[in-house]
Amino acid sequence: MTERILIVDDDRIIGGLLRDYLGSLGYEVLCLESARDAIPQIEAESFDIVITDYDMPDMDGLDLTRVIKKINPTLPVIGISASCHERRFIDAGAVHFVSKPFRLRQLKEAVENHLKAVR
Repeated sequence: MTERILIVDDDRIIGGLLRDYLGSLGYEVLCLESARDAIPQIEAESFDIVITDYDMPDMDGLDLTRVIKKINPTLPVIGISASCHERRFIDAGAVHFVSKPFRLRQLKEAVENHLKAVR
């Protein structure tokens, strides 16, 4: 079965880049530009991991991570940000944090490591 990844980032360029890159690695990827749009998707569908940006206009990535953990406490969340510190994401419930700018390989390794742990 193909692992499903949800990306939440209000920057279309970054979201599209991550979607295309992770999709090229064989993952099924859904990319949303709004944390508020992500919540019903997480409630209705099954994902293996969520990657969320911090700085979004409707709800920040920390609040989204907390909501995700209430919906599904075992769903791994990876936070990405240029403006938020790692500790804040980890305290909110994220399993990993990648600071922007980052190399795609860093995100790939984080995704693979946490999907292995879930398997």
